[in-house]
Amino acid sequence: MDKVLKKIQPKYYKFISAALAMFGMFMILSYCNYLPGDKFIIMDSDMIEQYVPYIKMFLRDLINGESIWFSWNTSLGMNTSLVNAYYVLSPFNLLYLFFWNADENLISVIIIILKIGLTSFTFHVFLNRVVKREGVETILFSLMYSLSTYMVLYGHHYNSWLEGMYML
Repeated sequence: MDKVLKKIQPKYYKFISAALAMFGMFMILSYCNYLPGDKFIIMDSDMIEQYVPYIKMFLRDLINGESIWFSWNTSLGMNTSLVNAYYVLSPFNLLYLFFWNADENLISVIIIILKIGLTSFTFHVFLNRVVKREGVETILFSLMYSLSTYMVLYGHHYNSWLEGMYML
C-alpha cells in the first residue's frame, strides 16, 4: 500500500483525503442504518424540528418574492434575518432549492457527507500550508479530524455546526 501511495503525487493527497472521508462517513451512516430507506432517518433533533423547516421557509419566501427580513408566519411576526443567518447561509443549502421536491432526508445525508469531505480537504490544506507537512500521514490526520466523534455525532444532529469545522 505504501508503494501505491508513493506513486501518487502529493498535490492529489487532499482530494484523496476528501474522497476517503466521504466514503468513511457513508459507511458509518450505512452501518448505523441512517441512509434513506433504512431503519432510521438522519433528520433527528434540531434537523427535523428547526433546520430543514427554516430552510424551506426561507426558500419559499425567496421564490415567492416575500421579505426574507421579517415574517408574519412565525409567532405574531418575527425578525427572521438572524434566524436566516444561522440556518440558511450555508452554500450547501442550495441543494434543498435545486432538489425542492426530493426526499429531505436524502438531501440532508448528501449535505452531511459533502461537509465531511470538505472538512477533510480543508484540514489537509491546513497541514500543508501552516504545519508544512506534505507526506502520506497528512491523509491519515485529515481523516482523523474529519471523522472524529464530534463530527459524526454533531454532523447528524446539528448540521449547521459543521460549517465551523471546515472553516476552522
